[in-house]
Amino acid sequence: MSSLTKHELIDVAILHLRDGNDELMYSETNGEPDTTKPMRIVLYGPGTKQFAKATAERQNKALARYQRKGQMKMTAAEITEERTDFLITVTKDVENIDSDQDSTGEDLLREIYGNPKLSHIAEQAETFARNTANFTPGSAKP
Repeated sequence: MSSLTKHELIDVAILHLRDGNDELMYSETNGEPDTTKPMRIVLYGPGTKQFAKATAERQNKALARYQRKGQMKMTAAEITEERTDFLITVTKDVENIDSDQDSTGEDLLREIYGNPKLSHIAEQAETFARNTANFTPGSAKP
């Protein structure tokens, strides 16, 4: 008899970020990329309480907006804010990412995910977090 637990998803996985040219991103030392310092985001996956909470919050906001406005239509700012809130909830940590405004914690995450000119990072993070293949045993490679 086979055990289902061996098919359970792991809680977190690490995303090595890519820039707008699809090149891996590294923190800089003396103005040069330092390949010993990959810019990474540690994300909670679909099998976690954090992911379930983020999804529920997103759906509840959509329902409240529909009840308030009578429509599901969203502005670009609302879409960005909704995605940012979702990603903040499913982000466990960031590695080798420094703020241009000395932000830390949630403020740093808002700086990353809420900046339209860094939308490629938010897109990567959301796509990665939603893909269950990234959260299978053996898939988490540092």
